[in-house]
Amino acid sequence: MSGHDDDEAEGNVYARHPLRQNSSDIRLLLVHPADSPDDPLTCDLHVASLDDDGIKYAAISYTWGDHVPDHTILLDGFDFAITKHLHSALKVFRMASGPIFWIDQICIDQCNLSERSGQVALMTRIYRQPDSVLVWLGEATEDTDPALCFLQGLLSLNALWQVLDPSGHAEQWNGLFDILARPWHSRAWIIQETTYCERIQVFCGRGQMPFSALEALLRLLQKRWTDSTSFISAQTLEVKRNMENLDKLFRTRRRHLKRLTPSSPLRVFDSFRDFQASDNRDKVYSLMWLIPDRSGIPKPDYSLPTETVYQDYVRCFISRGLGLELLTVAGKHQMRVKVPSWCPDWTCLPKLRRFASTSTESADYAKSHPKFSFENIEHLKALGMIQILRTFSASGDWSSPVNVGPDPSQLSIRGILVDRVVQLGGPSSQRAGTMHEWWSAWMVDSLDIIHKTATIRYSETPTSRLDALSRLVTADDP
Repeated sequence: MSGHDDDEAEGNVYARHPLRQNSSDIRLLLVHPADSPDDPLTCDLHVASLDDDGIKYAAISYTWGDHVPDHTILLDGFDFAITKHLHSALKVFRMASGPIFWIDQICIDQCNLSERSGQVALMTRIYRQPDSVLVWLGEATEDTDPALCFLQGLLSLNALWQVLDPSGHAEQWNGLFDILARPWHSRAWIIQETTYCERIQVFCGRGQMPFSALEALLRLLQKRWTDSTSFISAQTLEVKRNMENLDKLFRTRRRHLKRLTPSSPLRVFDSFRDFQASDNRDKVYSLMWLIPDRSGIPKPDYSLPTETVYQDYVRCFISRGLGLELLTVAGKHQMRVKVPSWCPDWTCLPKLRRFASTSTESADYAKSHPKFSFENIEHLKALGMIQILRTFSASGDWSSPVNVGPDPSQLSIRGILVDRVVQLGGPSSQRAGTMHEWWSAWMVDSLDIIHKTATIRYSETPTSRLDALSRLVTADDP
């Protein structure tokens, strides 16, 4: 969520439609019909309550673009400035959908931090209750309209044969990759905006497709990644990262539809850190709805700096007994904001992971085991691999020893001194190649460390360092 410059006209518009404090009030935008797509946009605001069972509207999911409000609409009789990206979307939606919308850029007084915080707290309900969600990817190009028609053909029974030739239809595939490269796919708020509503339509210019078609495209490309690595490897970094983002998005949506309990909030925030937000506070505000028990969770407050917001959330997680888990996700990336080392910096993007293995052995395995999935527990049992999912806890049932100390910037940690670290190996990120090559390099590093520390006494027992290493990596408990 980001704001635009305040002026007298905008102030008059919001003053005419005030929202009650601590209520479920929202503003909705009525867009008047037009005879031509090029006609000026004329709109009106009105206040509605999410508690009203009869409320009707479509919620818009989009990116602000360059955040420069350089286009004008007529709103309640006033000139009102909006971004070019939203202006283009509204011109399409008024011809293709109903007339009433919820749009953050217009329906929230972005210059009123208190109102902005209150409306963000309602965001889950705003995107849970609409008749539909309209996704705006941006203007069409000369390739995207033919690409959408091509995609419809690919997903029909009559044209599946075209999938078998990765080298064919280059222009149409380029159009589809153009669609996948759009910034919308990496926006943090889309996780919440597309999880609840069953009716979602995706627009690229005047071309459109159901949200299910976007997931079908992703699954098709995942298959082609395995079957034809050169086909995917030529694509841009944006496409590859956005494919990973979409995969997480659809997995989250499926988990919600199955009413599965979300994982730890720290893990949620860490796994979605590669989604972007123009306001760094939204890196947590956009995900707080994934926390099943939100009692005690800090409410959105845009008057606070990013550093304070992050630390307040982390302190809350520590109070819930997640202190040890916190230390596994903190300090993993170079810090961009000034937070203590124990506080994760969710503004940092992780390195791009390989979307699928490109090694020959992995590709062969995927072909011979097309239903292989780490979510398929029964299949893992049949393969004799279920033991990799067992839980190991070195501390047993010991409660979390991590607390915030008297100095709020420091943690107090209770523990038992077992040994001391005398030698470190190289970071795993510097090892490349297949898993076998990575593992071999790791073993060489480990044995080298053992050799270098040969004169250092390991313990009072006769256990050799090599034995100790083998027990360590296998979590062996004699």
